[in-house]
Amino acid sequence: MISRSARINIGSSQLELHAYNPQHKLLEFLKSKGIVPQAYSPLGSTGSPLLADDHVAEIAEKHSLTPSDVLLGYLGMSCYRGHEILLCSPNRHPCSHKGLCRPS
Repeated sequence: MISRSARINIGSSQLELHAYNPQHKLLEFLKSKGIVPQAYSPLGSTGSPLLADDHVAEIAEKHSLTPSDVLLGYLGMSCYRGHEILLCSPNRHPCSHKGLCRPS
């Protein structure tokens, strides 16, 4: 393990983290070591099934939200507080939610 020989502590770790892949054990480990988890691309990559998921769409419609709002809200639940979210998109503005994007 690199952390045993490193002279500088690891501050954060990027990992795939979303509703389909919550990674509870890895999150517990990172927390025990004081490492901040970063949810990399929590909306999935191009062609990802996350935004088209029937359950996500149903929740979004019920609450007048977008599927991306639901997926990002999942990461904002109490069990994920303290985690960073890294949005990646081939588009210039990856999300429509004003609170999540700032114009370049």
